[in-house]
Amino acid sequence: MSSLSGQYKYLLEIVPKKIYILRGDLIQSYVNLGTHMMFFRLHNDKYMVVDTIDIDVRTREGSEKKSEVDLLTDSGRNIDYVIAAHSYHTLFFTQFYNFYKVTNPSIKYYGTPRHKRMVGKEIIPWESETIIDLAKQNKFVETDSLEITIPDGDDFAFPSNDNHVLGAFFYHMESQTLYIDDTLVVINSEMTKGFVMKTLIFFKMIKKDRINFHPNTLSLANFPAFRSWLQDYCSERRICNLLTAHIGNKIDKNGLNEEILRNLESLNRKYLQKLEIETEKKSKI
Repeated sequence: MSSLSGQYKYLLEIVPKKIYILRGDLIQSYVNLGTHMMFFRLHNDKYMVVDTIDIDVRTREGSEKKSEVDLLTDSGRNIDYVIAAHSYHTLFFTQFYNFYKVTNPSIKYYGTPRHKRMVGKEIIPWESETIIDLAKQNKFVETDSLEITIPDGDDFAFPSNDNHVLGAFFYHMESQTLYIDDTLVVINSEMTKGFVMKTLIFFKMIKKDRINFHPNTLSLANFPAFRSWLQDYCSERRICNLLTAHIGNKIDKNGLNEEILRNLESLNRKYLQKLEIETEKKSKI
């Protein structure tokens, strides 16, 4: 994994001339959890942007990131789509739209249903279709070998319990690359910012470069449905490049499916224990 041909400081080239990742800060309770966005080069040499991060051009770092995005996309002129992958990643779409609404007013913005409810059409001209429609239509499979899938486990249009777990899965078939928000978590020390996270890694309180599930996964409305769905998903696809929002990536040419499924089974054991405790409590009432 490297910066784009050594040319850029912040853009990471994951798949040569095809997939680029730009990472940003996301502070919660004084901890920098980090977040990301993807630039996916389409068959027509234009770009699909998935998610947005905070690019604060008032700072030196933000200004440099914006310059790199401008260079990659010709100041936004080579962007065809901006897509929201996760219902609760909403903060920075308006900022991104304002960057390029003049240079490229024809960019198509596809939100989740929650994005369209939270950020009105008077602010961002969302398409009438949502990412759910794109997934159903397999819109980019034939032209770009890119599959968008909505996981089971909760109502994606109206997610329950402030569900931060499930986001759409973006899978590039040719490079066996999976881009995802929240559901899976990989923490890379070289991508981690902030004293708290670095300290936790230093004292091995957090295991770096391991694939973990979001802490709230067991709070899904229907965890068994999610477990079954993910088992099927992994059985039908080989995942070698895993790009996660919090806080890093994991790449293994031998594949990552086994690690994902092993940790899923570990999570399922916790779910069954939780279910047993809840059942026992109910029986005593």
